[in-house]
Amino acid sequence: MLPALAGVVGLVVGSFINVLIWRLPRGESVVHPPSHCPSCQHRLGARDLVPVLSWVLLRGRCRYCGSPVPASYPLVEAVTGAVFAALVAVHGLHPRTAGYAILATILITAAGTDMRSRLIPNRLTLPAIAFALAWSAAVRVPHLTSSLLGLVIAGGLFLVIAILSRGGMGGGDVKLAAAAGAFLGLRYSLLGLFLAFIFGAVVGLILMALGKKKRRDHIPFAPFIAAGCLAAMLFGDPILQWYLGIR
Repeated sequence: MLPALAGVVGLVVGSFINVLIWRLPRGESVVHPPSHCPSCQHRLGARDLVPVLSWVLLRGRCRYCGSPVPASYPLVEAVTGAVFAALVAVHGLHPRTAGYAILATILITAAGTDMRSRLIPNRLTLPAIAFALAWSAAVRVPHLTSSLLGLVIAGGLFLVIAILSRGGMGGGDVKLAAAAGAFLGLRYSLLGLFLAFIFGAVVGLILMALGKKKRRDHIPFAPFIAAGCLAAMLFGDPILQWYLGIR
């Protein structure tokens, strides 16, 4: 029951994430004006904003002007709902779960803005870092020392990579990695970022094999940071136990 309720909360949060993905890169307020169709500017009513279901019933089109609504909208809502449900199923009702849910919201938003606009806004990452440190100091999950180490080492690692890659990785990725480090602590942030590089390498090789990308083409990396850190949140303990067991 609790994971199902968490999934419903996640669907609603996913709807708000869609607002963030659209408005943050444009420097717009995320609360005003109310939700509206980007094509005809008509204000959306409650029946237009039911996560996933409204998109399905309207067959992916605006009720008022008939303009197509990208499938990314229900996808973001469904993914967020699934992630929230999975976090509660794995960790139960625990302060760690709340922190992970907040980080998941930030990661999914960053992945969306990076894929749509090639930007990871400072308005997302810098408050996330500050909040993560405050959360760690107040709740001690993770301990503040681990949070600070995660921030410095994860962010520092990505900063070095950004410098060496000469534009292959941007400052937004560095700040997102630092935020993830602050939320997850040293151990799980390193695992999450290690998995991010594995996911990125696999997808990059597949895209090159299919002729979709060339070796030097840019691929947004925030989705891989999100995937790696989400995997660490959900499966971190089994992965680390498996790794330590085969050493």
